[in-house]
Amino acid sequence: MKSSFTLLLIIALNISVFSQVAHNRNADTFAEWTDVISYYQKANSLNDTEASHFSYAGTFGYMLLAEYGGTIRAIEKTDLEYFNKLLSSFFGQDAKGLFKHEVLLNTPEGPIYLPIQESLITYWKQELKKGDQMAVRIRAYGALKKDNDTKWFFGINSYGSDEYEYLWETALESLNQGRKENGLNCIYKLMELDPTDGRNHAVIAYNYYSEGFPDNRELMLKSDSVFEISQKLSPDHGYHYYQRALVKIRLEEYKAAWSNIEMARKLGVPKEEFYEPIMQELEEALPYKQYLSDKKK
Repeated sequence: MKSSFTLLLIIALNISVFSQVAHNRNADTFAEWTDVISYYQKANSLNDTEASHFSYAGTFGYMLLAEYGGTIRAIEKTDLEYFNKLLSSFFGQDAKGLFKHEVLLNTPEGPIYLPIQESLITYWKQELKKGDQMAVRIRAYGALKKDNDTKWFFGINSYGSDEYEYLWETALESLNQGRKENGLNCIYKLMELDPTDGRNHAVIAYNYYSEGFPDNRELMLKSDSVFEISQKLSPDHGYHYYQRALVKIRLEEYKAAWSNIEMARKLGVPKEEFYEPIMQELEEALPYKQYLSDKKK
C-alpha cells in the first residue's frame, strides 16, 4: 500500500520525469545510457560519414548505473594505440598507461566494454562480481567504428559498488554544491529504485520549501504534503520533522511546528542543528510554555 500511495504522489507532483541531461565537464552528471549513447551517435553522424575515428574535445563526464557483466580483459592492441593517442592529445604523454583493461557492463543499450583506470582494477575485482548493480563515473574521450559497430572510449574513472548509496551521496553532494538539477535528477532515480525511502521525498519537500521561502503559500503546502509522506515512510528520521517544522512556521501553524520540533529532538537531532533565528521566530509566535500548557488542555 505504501508503494502505491507514494507512486501516485510522485505522478501527481510531476517529479518522475528526468530533466534533460546537461552535458558538461562535471564528473558526476547523472544520465541514462540511452541519453549518452544517442548524444554521441548524433555527434559522430555530424562528422564525415566515412570517418572511423572520433574525438570528443569536451571530455564530458557522466555517472551511470549498470550491471557488471563479470569480464575484465585487455584492450585490443590497435584500440589501445588509438585510445592512448586520444589521451595524449588531452593530457600529454604521461597519460599513457592510465588504461590497459576494459570491463563488461550490461546496460539498457546492450552489453558494452568500457576502459577502466588501472588504479581501480584491484578494488573492482575485490568488490564486484557478475550481476552486481553498480554506478560508474566516466569521461567521454572518443570512439571507433568497427565492423558496423561502435567502440566507445568512455573511460571509467570511479565507481560505487552500492549503486543506491553512491547515487544518494552524489545527490547530496550536488545539492550542497548548488547543482540542483543534477541533485534532483539523482533523487528522482532513487525514488524509482525505492519508492519507500522517505529520505528522497524529504529532499523534494525541502526543495519546495527553499523555492517557496518565505511566503509562497502554494509551494509551502506542496512541501508540507510531501513531508507528510516522508514521515510516514521513514518515521525515524529526525531531520524530516525539523524541516517540516520550518514549513509549518511559514504556514503559521505554530502548534504543529512545535510538535515537529519535539519529534526531531526525541529522534536525536542535535541542539546546534536548530537554527536560532528560526527558533526565536517560533518562540515569539507561540511561546513554548504556552504550547505545552495548551497541549495539556
